Amino acid sequence: MPSTYSQIYVHLIFAVMFKNSLLHPRLNHSLFGYMKAIIKNYNQELLAINGSNDHVHLLLKLRPDMNLSDLVRDLKSYSTKWINISGLNKERFRWQTGYGAFSVSHCEMEEVKRYIHQEERRHKQERFLNEYKRLLKDHEVAYEDAWIFREPE
Repeated sequence: MPSTYSQIYVHLIFAVMFKNSLLHPRLNHSLFGYMKAIIKNYNQELLAINGSNDHVHLLLKLRPDMNLSDLVRDLKSYSTKWINISGLNKERFRWQTGYGAFSVSHCEMEEVKRYIHQEERRHKQERFLNEYKRLLKDHEVAYEDAWIFREPE
C-alpha cells in the first residue's frame, strides 16, 4: 500500500479448551516456533510469545492489510491440527472459542514484552482467569462472566 504508514501492536491471548488439552512445557517450544512460522507466513511480525499450561500470550506487530480475526482463526486452527497430528499431546487438543486482543502503544511495547516473558512466574501466584479479567478491566473492556474463558476443571 503506497503512502500507508502504521504501527499496530496487539497483545493477543487465547486459552486451551479442556483440562486434557493442557499445554506441556515440552510442547511449548515447538508450538511457539510453529506459531511464529504461521505469523511470518502471513507477513506479520511476532515480537513476543509465551504461555503456561492453559493459555498463550503473543505480542504482534500487524500490517494494516491483515484482519486480526482471520489471523487468530488460522493460528488456532493450524496449531490445533499440528498438535493433534504430531502426537505431542496425549489427548485431543482444542483451543477455546474467542480470544482477547489489546492494543499496545509503541511506548508500552517493551513493558508488554516483559509481561509476556514473565508468564511462568506470574502463574505461580495468579490463576489465568484472574489475570484475564484483570487485563479486561485494565483495558476497560466490558465482558460477561458467562462468555469468558472457562477454566479447565
